Amino acid sequence: MKEQLVSWLSRWQLRLVLWLIGRRLVQRSEKRDELRQSLQDKNVILQFRTALGDVGRHYIVADNQVASQSGIHTSPTATLSFETPADAVSAFMSGDPNAFMAGIQKRRIVAEGDYAMLMWFMGIAKHLR
Repeated sequence: MKEQLVSWLSRWQLRLVLWLIGRRLVQRSEKRDELRQSLQDKNVILQFRTALGDVGRHYIVADNQVASQSGIHTSPTATLSFETPADAVSAFMSGDPNAFMAGIQKRRIVAEGDYAMLMWFMGIAKHLR
């Protein structure tokens, strides 16, 4: 019972973190010129999900705007899959871009698709703070 509760809480915590990232991207893209310029000429769908697919969210960057939608996209440009929701929350909340690389090296995070777009997204993540 306790493990189920912890698992449920981890999934909800990840859903919240991913939603907040999307919300922040939308807000900041409307207010920050540097971020708006980074969005120019981009037409990508970036996705973050758990390996099991029980939690996922994707961000659509098109027409110099960002939209965030819950769920798993069928054909994203790039995806980061996390072994567990706790791995994802830990990586996002660490504030250290190297946390993602460490997770990839430990095989707790799997990157798929266009790696250049994942790196681009990590570069614009500084605008989320």
